[in-house]
Amino acid sequence: MVGAMSIDSTSEVTGEETLSLSEEITVVFDRLGEEATIGDLVKSVEHKGFGFLFVIMSLIPVLPGTSGIATPFGILCALLAFQIIAGRNEPWFPEKILKKRVGSGLRKVLTSFSVKLKKIEKMLKPRMSFLFHKNIFRFGMAPVLAILGFCIALPFPGVNSIAGLAVFLIGLGMLEDDGLFGFAGVGIAVASFGLAIVGLYFVVIYGADGLSRMREMLRGR
Repeated sequence: MVGAMSIDSTSEVTGEETLSLSEEITVVFDRLGEEATIGDLVKSVEHKGFGFLFVIMSLIPVLPGTSGIATPFGILCALLAFQIIAGRNEPWFPEKILKKRVGSGLRKVLTSFSVKLKKIEKMLKPRMSFLFHKNIFRFGMAPVLAILGFCIALPFPGVNSIAGLAVFLIGLGMLEDDGLFGFAGVGIAVASFGLAIVGLYFVVIYGADGLSRMREMLRGR
């Protein structure tokens, strides 16, 4: 299964107890503090496969008030998805991105969210796992994740949050081959695609005023 790539081999080699995603986030920041980089986060979970990385990269877009810093995380999500489409078994990121430090604000957000993530992790269980069969996921779900990554990177109101939620749910589903979470993510993905099209329409029709007009529409004005 796609989400479980490299998990079994790593646990067998190290003989260590497998940590959950919420625990991994806490451990990284406890160990590195203000010196933590995006590379540190990636390295801490890369042995657990693409699913963990999708969850990590989608956390910021999902949270309110983070649209200004969501773009690079959307690009990283798209990069991960294209690697799956290309048939890679292990994730890769450019060195320049990996060296960027995780700011104090972002660190606090991730740490606080890890507490809520513990509750969500308890809901995961294998079901409808055919969705994560390698070929089905590679040629069906991965392209959806790639488009979602670009949606996260867009500055359109609401689009990056909804797209981020879709990636988040699909990523969680990958962790335990939970197709229910995967299908929920696909449903939300459709909504984000629709909203992205609306955003493009406003930009094409109204130019520089398009985004402000879209915000007014979403607020019901």
